[in-house]
Amino acid sequence: MPHVHESTRPILVGSMIAFKKAFQRFVIAMITDSTYVLGASVLLSASEIGYAVSVKVRDRFMYNKLCSACSAPGEDRLAAMKLNKFLRSRNAHYEAVMEYSLTILTGIVLTFAYDVSFDGRKPYYRMGSIMLDLVIQLFFEVVVDLVVVMTLTVYDKQPVMAVAHITYKGAFMTFTVQVMQAVYLVTSFVMYPLLGRQQAGIHESTWIFYTKENFPDHTLTNFNDGNFTTCS
Repeated sequence: MPHVHESTRPILVGSMIAFKKAFQRFVIAMITDSTYVLGASVLLSASEIGYAVSVKVRDRFMYNKLCSACSAPGEDRLAAMKLNKFLRSRNAHYEAVMEYSLTILTGIVLTFAYDVSFDGRKPYYRMGSIMLDLVIQLFFEVVVDLVVVMTLTVYDKQPVMAVAHITYKGAFMTFTVQVMQAVYLVTSFVMYPLLGRQQAGIHESTWIFYTKENFPDHTLTNFNDGNFTTCS
């Protein structure tokens, strides 16, 4: 970590952030009850603030453990942690970009682009509920980002807002790649196993989101006798 190029560190960590955000935001986008969306947003906000408050303690523990095997006698094990201070600040930027991008993409764009229904009808029937869920998530994300920026700036002495203006060559490409990676995860590994294609001319929407009520029995996998049936 102390010797890698500046642009590789966000790619390494940002990939994990994109993976987490892709699943997290898609799951929230599929919640049909705004009350549960509100509850999920509150819990996620509290956990994210907790991560920001404890980042310095957790990083010190991890760097001490990870660098203990390869540190020379008398070498400061936390030297790499000090060198990677910008990385921790930029992680906050990645978190924010992923939250805004994926909340809008999974909650609005992909739902309408793929014509995904929750009850067999066109998705625009739920437009009011979808927009309310979007506003709830974005509101909490703005508040959380403000708290995280203030926490990192005061508690960890990281000038997060100043770092936002300090870029390296390829910074814009790195951000773009991470967002596209997350979109690919949502539209492939996350979406398709939970969606069923509906017959054209009979149903209003192209895809339907499988729920406990409409999940077809013939797609279930039987694990009891070792015979794995294929999902249609």
